[in-house]
Amino acid sequence: MQPADTQSTARALGYILRRYTAVALAYVLATALTDAAFMGDTPGYTRAILTYEHGGAYIWDNPFWEFGHLLWRPLGWLAFHSLRPLVALFVGGDERLQVTLALMWLNWLAGLVCVLLVRRLCARVSDRAWVCTLVTLIFIAAHAFLNYAQTGCAYVPGLALLLLGLCLLARGSTQSEELHADDEHAPRTGELLAAGACLAGAICLWFPYVLAVPAALALPATLGVAHRRAFRAAALAAVACAAACVLLYGAVLAHLGIYDLAHLKAWMAAAGHGYHRTGLARMLFGLARSFMHMGQEGILFKRFLLHDPYNPVTLRQLFGASLWQLAIFYLTAAGLTLRLLLSRDGRRTFALLAIACAPVFAFALVIFEGGMPERYLPLFPFICLALARALNEDARRRPAFFKYLALVFATALVVANARALAKPVLARQQAMVAARLADLPARARPHSVVAVIHLQDELAEFYFNYPFHPLNRRGQLEVYNVLEPGAARIVTWRADFARTAQTAWAAGGDVWLSRRFFAPRPQAEWNWVEGDERRVTWADLPQFFAQFDTSDAVGDVDGFVLLARTPRNEELLAHWAAGAGARQIEQADEGR
Repeated sequence: MQPADTQSTARALGYILRRYTAVALAYVLATALTDAAFMGDTPGYTRAILTYEHGGAYIWDNPFWEFGHLLWRPLGWLAFHSLRPLVALFVGGDERLQVTLALMWLNWLAGLVCVLLVRRLCARVSDRAWVCTLVTLIFIAAHAFLNYAQTGCAYVPGLALLLLGLCLLARGSTQSEELHADDEHAPRTGELLAAGACLAGAICLWFPYVLAVPAALALPATLGVAHRRAFRAAALAAVACAAACVLLYGAVLAHLGIYDLAHLKAWMAAAGHGYHRTGLARMLFGLARSFMHMGQEGILFKRFLLHDPYNPVTLRQLFGASLWQLAIFYLTAAGLTLRLLLSRDGRRTFALLAIACAPVFAFALVIFEGGMPERYLPLFPFICLALARALNEDARRRPAFFKYLALVFATALVVANARALAKPVLARQQAMVAARLADLPARARPHSVVAVIHLQDELAEFYFNYPFHPLNRRGQLEVYNVLEPGAARIVTWRADFARTAQTAWAAGGDVWLSRRFFAPRPQAEWNWVEGDERRVTWADLPQFFAQFDTSDAVGDVDGFVLLARTPRNEELLAHWAAGAGARQIEQADEGR
């Protein structure tokens, strides 16, 4: 190796260590001190992968090939086989835990890639190292990223591919002196085609990343690239993205034997799992939650807005809850907008952010559940670019008001999310739920079901969010949430419960009912909001479950009772499972 080559390699290595070590260590530290508070659909992905692994029947509501996450389960299956000997050292021979851990490791590595790419992308609009580092730290601390990077969901791997595509599209368009001279050239055709393939990969991991494609294609133009070069970059990337999506989706459709529009629509609709809860309030709250964890305090806002008669909330209580977090978030958003609009480069970046936000906000308002924090991950790269541009512009002017606002925002992120995702906090939550279960796991037979009210019940969250807890490792209990507000099955919850109970009995298990079903009114800590789902009221629950015979009881007043396997209960379950009385129920619901 020539001396010049040696010096060039040394400079490159020094550059990498200087610019990326700090943010990489910050990510490692953040994920070492925190854990996921919400595992999302990780248990469902695990179940689908194991069903496929053992040649099980096609599951319509959780298939191996799903429209919304086309490649995630196949990728998880490959990771499971590749990492199986290694993950077995940590979780033993339990295949369910092996798949779960393999998916989580895949996410953690994708999260590290995201951090490095965000740091690199910020250098395209800022020539200050501290700006790029601060924005990357904000990205690491953001609730949606920090939580899902430690789960088995597809969001963060898809985000890594989106960021990689953006970095390839942004080559040759930078104001930063950090980057090497060999990086300062127009992207080659192969790089642009690779960028389009990365965008397609993001879409095939989680389809809503398609909403980020218009902004991704507009990125070169908004970074000041010459019009002709920007158009060429967008055209080549768009063609590659479209071709890759058609090829991948077409291959899966052929594999599944879907050749007509009716079956295609049904396959696409199944990916939504029947959810359809939209609205401006949900979107505004969900966008803020994507950065700051607000726990179940969103329930307080619902109770306030819906005038919950069981657990009313005053405006004073709202100020003591998460209103300060909402105020800081939207004050920062206002300051960001103002700073961007004060300069020409800032206005271009604001235009890019607007292009990114428009489709995501539109879908949150009218199509998908806008209150979920992961829905806004497609915006994160563009928000980071906007923050870096605003801080860079702010540093050149006096007064430099935005950097102080950004520091307050970053501090609020760390405080709010550390308070919720810190491992000691989550350990205490697990211990509280385990105490509520008492000796139920020891008494439950295999294939037993524990019925709770809804997904916001802490027991349902315990089952989904802590798969490695000793009580969940036994695999004897399945927690079934009777109500799923916002989902299509909310109108069939009685029949669905009856069929679930019949299935548990047929497999030799028991059915345990939460005592909460029989309470005349919900307690505040049960996370029930009267009026949140107009088709079900609290009074419907004790009215329905009081008709069944119960026997053994476990725990205290917040414990569980056993659904007795008597001829009367079998007859009642058969009655509801067959849909009997559905017309009367529908008429009653329509009258509300």
